[in-house]
Amino acid sequence: MNAQTIRDYANRGIEANRLLLDSAEDLSNINQIAQANRNIVDFQNQQRLILERLNEFFDRFDELEQRFDTRLDQFNTRLDQISVVSARAVNANCIKPNFCIQWIVRHDEPLPHNAPTYGDFMRLSGDQIIDFLNYYEKPVRRTVKANRRALGCHLGIPFFVI
Repeated sequence: MNAQTIRDYANRGIEANRLLLDSAEDLSNINQIAQANRNIVDFQNQQRLILERLNEFFDRFDELEQRFDTRLDQFNTRLDQISVVSARAVNANCIKPNFCIQWIVRHDEPLPHNAPTYGDFMRLSGDQIIDFLNYYEKPVRRTVKANRRALGCHLGIPFFVI
């Protein structure tokens, strides 16, 4: 090896050192970005786990909501049944014309006619009784008397006074 070759190697080494010194900040930034990217993978895994847990929570919440709705429907059905039984129990005492009738209301629909007392009930026309039977979705009989008895039985009014 001659002196010129050694000088060329030395000059190249000096240029490489200068280039390294000039690039130190860029290399440091690249290193920091690489470390941050390594943390991104961990962060993404944590986000994925959080999303999975949230989805499981929402699934359990949906199941709970469905069970709650089912029980609420059952409760409302029982309340409706209790109101029907209560109305029939009150109507079992309707033996005089001035006694009040407790009408059974379906799904908050208005009654087809107004007949607040037993006397008013007995004065209902055949068409009005048929309107009530249709309201309660009960079959219509051939005579007014049979229709009145069917309506009275549905309401809990004693059979012997109709």
